[in-house]
Amino acid sequence: MSGERYVSAQEAAAELGVSLATLYAYVSRGLVRSQAVGGSRRVRAYLAEDIQRLKERKEVRQNPEKIASKALNWGDPVLDSELMLVGNGHVYYRGQDVLHLAESWTTEQVAALIWNVPGWQDDPERVGKELFATQRPEPAFLEEFAVFCRQEHLAQLTPLEQFQAALPWLASKDLAVYSQRPEAAIAAAARLLWLFTASLTASTTLEETIPQTLQRAWAPGEPRAAKLLNTILILNADNELAISAFTARCAASTGATLYGCVQAALATFEGLKSSGRFLRTQQFFSEGSHLEQARQTLVKRLKQGETIPGFGHPLFPKGDPRVYSSLNALHRYFPDAPGTIFIMALVDEARTLLDLHPNADLVYAALAQVLGFSAEQAFALFALARSVGWMGHSLEQAQSGQAIRPRAHYTGIQPE
Repeated sequence: MSGERYVSAQEAAAELGVSLATLYAYVSRGLVRSQAVGGSRRVRAYLAEDIQRLKERKEVRQNPEKIASKALNWGDPVLDSELMLVGNGHVYYRGQDVLHLAESWTTEQVAALIWNVPGWQDDPERVGKELFATQRPEPAFLEEFAVFCRQEHLAQLTPLEQFQAALPWLASKDLAVYSQRPEAAIAAAARLLWLFTASLTASTTLEETIPQTLQRAWAPGEPRAAKLLNTILILNADNELAISAFTARCAASTGATLYGCVQAALATFEGLKSSGRFLRTQQFFSEGSHLEQARQTLVKRLKQGETIPGFGHPLFPKGDPRVYSSLNALHRYFPDAPGTIFIMALVDEARTLLDLHPNADLVYAALAQVLGFSAEQAFALFALARSVGWMGHSLEQAQSGQAIRPRAHYTGIQPE
């Protein structure tokens, strides 16, 4: 039964609170999947995942307030979106398999796809190139931006913090961002992605593409790094309704500009739970650097009663295909790097010993070691990748015209 959990007919019916006849009706309607047991057609087992899903649907109808509360914490979907789909072990951006995009598209093309730029379906290469070529900031403005970032009170900040501090100033220089036209918002998104890249790399000149600009600043002399960075940026461009993306949508629903939406998303992305988890993974990965240390690194944490940083994700209990694709890309471009060898061994040991799957934090830890990034640069790169999705969610929410304003379920002291 391919490792999936099944239950008997009696257990399934009891869990759902229905008769066996009703359970069989669910099966005939395709609501519950089943498999024959022991070669018998008459004896069947029922997929526990489907039983749980049906049970939750019944709870929605019977107690919608309770389910609405649960939906905000890895629960059922709470709003419509065309951006990202997770299903059957695959991830899709607007119906396109992300693994395919990472192999054959550019970051700029994927941004055009996520932002739903007119024409991307017919000629994504042309549309992506034209959008980013026309919205590339002028060198004179990049010089002015660099001078702004060199102010004493900003110079002490991390690259990501500098960009956050600069966003209001950048917005004041880009009055077109206040236009309500979709095409103006898309153009602003491209400008903002360029400016984010320029800020993180302290660049006053830009290469033809965003990955090439990053490679020139952060991995000079390593042309392979541009291809690897392109892959990483694409694979991490969106993560469905993560807290940062949801925050961006909330800001967009109020009519905030894209600069404001990205500012809001960054505030949540840098929260202690997110940034702390990322930094703990960086530290954990740095504890070992050789092939033979992989098992020792895991065992040390287990004996201390600690969780293993960099592994596990609630949305991908069987592993995120984008993470494994990232690891394959790391191995393809830098197969002999110690960081690559170590992460491959670490992932194999964790899967064999603990049935754990790596998450994106671990990929960035390995990437930092292989390319010589600091932890701050790796975290900033993660935010840059995610910003494509944040702006996509913001654009989608703004175009829907809907305000996000859920109600609170009061649980405090009742008035007399």
